Amino acid sequence: MYDLDTMAETLNAMAEQAMEYETTHKDSGDNRAHMPRESWSIAGDIRLAAYMKDKGIDWAGLEIDDIADSVLDTFKMESGHIFSDIGADFIVDSYPVGEIEMQIDSDVIGTPWTPELCESLSRCSDVYLRYQDADSAFGYLGSDSVWLASVSEKAMRELVRELKRA
Repeated sequence: MYDLDTMAETLNAMAEQAMEYETTHKDSGDNRAHMPRESWSIAGDIRLAAYMKDKGIDWAGLEIDDIADSVLDTFKMESGHIFSDIGADFIVDSYPVGEIEMQIDSDVIGTPWTPELCESLSRCSDVYLRYQDADSAFGYLGSDSVWLASVSEKAMRELVRELKRA
C-alpha cells in the first residue's frame, strides 16, 4: 500500500519547484520574449505615444514606428503579479503564467498511477492530477503570476535621446 501523505509531500515539493521556475526564473521569462514583437499593433503605438506624453518625453521629429522598434529591441522581461504596481515603467505587454503543467512519472511516487490515486492525491496536495497511464500522470497548478515586458522611464528617455542623435 502507498502512503498518500508522503506522496502529497513529494508532489507539493515538485509543485513548489515548478511554480518558482515558471514565475521567477529568467529562462522562463526569456521564453516569452518573442511575444511582444509578434503581438505589437497600432494599439501599442497609441499606448506608447500616450505614455511619452504623460511622462513629458519629447519625441518631436521622430516616427512612432522607430520608437516602437527600439522599445521592442530593449524591453526587459520581469516577473510580476496580475495586480503588480508597475510604477513609472512602460509596459510593452504582459503574459500571465496561468496554468503550469507537469508530467509526473510513477517512479516519482513509487507506485503505478491509477485514476483513483490521481483523484485521492488531487484532494490532499496542491496539484490537480489527470491520469495518463500507469507510468505517468499530468499535474496542474494555477498561478496569478505574469511576465511583464517593460521599459523603465529612464531607459525610455535615453532611447528617445539616442534616436534623436541618429
